[in-house]
Amino acid sequence: YGVKVLTALHLWWHSGGWMHTDVLAWGGPRPVYFARFLQWSIAVPVMQMMTSRVFLCDQRPSVTLLRCAPSIVAAWVFVWSSWVMEITLSPACRWLLMFLSLMGSVLISVDQCKLAYDHRKEELFGMKMSLVVFQIVIFTWYGIVFEL
Repeated sequence: YGVKVLTALHLWWHSGGWMHTDVLAWGGPRPVYFARFLQWSIAVPVMQMMTSRVFLCDQRPSVTLLRCAPSIVAAWVFVWSSWVMEITLSPACRWLLMFLSLMGSVLISVDQCKLAYDHRKEELFGMKMSLVVFQIVIFTWYGIVFEL
């Protein structure tokens, strides 16, 4: 939440901060805020690690971090390819980056579902699984709203 507050203050204080215009956006050009993507590049991996930690709470934190490392990389690819996609002027490049971003999001979601499946017999599984479902819904919503 600290990162979200700091980037929101940056956006407010600097009238949006570093901005580009997405000239290929559906519905016409719109601003693309760098700070928003910086925020997501931190928040998405943290959210993914928190969800993983719920399932791996009996393990050392280093085990959770190692388990999450590939998904953290996928999250960064997902977020930063979305940013480049929105500032590129090439429609072909845009579609390629949209696909790359979508694959990063899908990989993270599949990884979380696999982790949940492996721990399906644990106590409080339903509550833990609700975090995974929430994460998938959020990733899907961001994909629909911000990539199209």
